[in-house]
Amino acid sequence: MKYGFIGAGNMGGAIMKGMNIGTGKYDPKSIFVTDKFAPAAEKLAEATGIIPCAQGTDVVANADVLVLAVKPHILATAIPELFDAIAAKKPLVVSIAAGKTLEYLGGLLPEGTPIVRVMPNINAKIGAATCGICRNGFVTEEQLEVAKGIFGTIGTVIEVDESQFGI
Repeated sequence: MKYGFIGAGNMGGAIMKGMNIGTGKYDPKSIFVTDKFAPAAEKLAEATGIIPCAQGTDVVANADVLVLAVKPHILATAIPELFDAIAAKKPLVVSIAAGKTLEYLGGLLPEGTPIVRVMPNINAKIGAATCGICRNGFVTEEQLEVAKGIFGTIGTVIEVDESQFGI
């Protein structure tokens, strides 16, 4: 399985480091990343061995699981640029954007996209986060377990109803 990240900031970086350096559970050559600030992705790649990509569409083309690790206000511009690539590849899409609901994400993504929403916290940087997770109706049990596995590398994962997510 291959994993793609749009965003290499504090939280995205912490997740990728947890997957690779913190636990060693994921092959760094199976993780692809891009960031609007290219040096951030390159620096993270140097530290972890993951693969930096110049374009988000390159990340999507390689990903079975796509993690949207961008700030909430960026989603409305980032997703449309990736829409066709997501429609073609049909990855599981995971968002860590605070306050952006499954319904909101579903309105931006191709119809029928399996979407998982996760709320990690800053303790992810030291592998001690508590992450709430929820999903839309298109996510299979297997896909949910894949998402839980990713976030389990940075702490505890608890499935909750989306109504219990803070804003």
